[in-house]
Amino acid sequence: MKIEKSVEKLSYSELKGLLIEFYNLICEEKTNIDFNKLNEIHKQTIAIRAFDLVSIAMSLIGYTQLKKEPDRYYKALCTLNDAKYLATSCGSDLAIKINLHILAIIEFIEKNYNIFQLLFLD
Repeated sequence: MKIEKSVEKLSYSELKGLLIEFYNLICEEKTNIDFNKLNEIHKQTIAIRAFDLVSIAMSLIGYTQLKKEPDRYYKALCTLNDAKYLATSCGSDLAIKINLHILAIIEFIEKNYNIFQLLFLD
């Protein structure tokens, strides 16, 4: 993932594109996720008040927190829950779907199959 401009100068669509790239890295199970760059993007989405992007960034941060520190499971779930609330509040279907998918990935990794069934099989 190559960023030419500083994060502060990126437009809404450029920030959204970068978040989608981070999401794709997670889906492809890549381990080279730049947590610092993700945090910078998160701060910029807050600064421009793009709450759908804030929610997506928070979902991705929750996942990367858990991968970085596996004993922080509940902290990651709290971050995902906050992201879900924000996605629902701003009415972003994309943010809601990314949040749900990230939550399902985490629950599957943690072998919480009962919760996984509730999310997708009911």
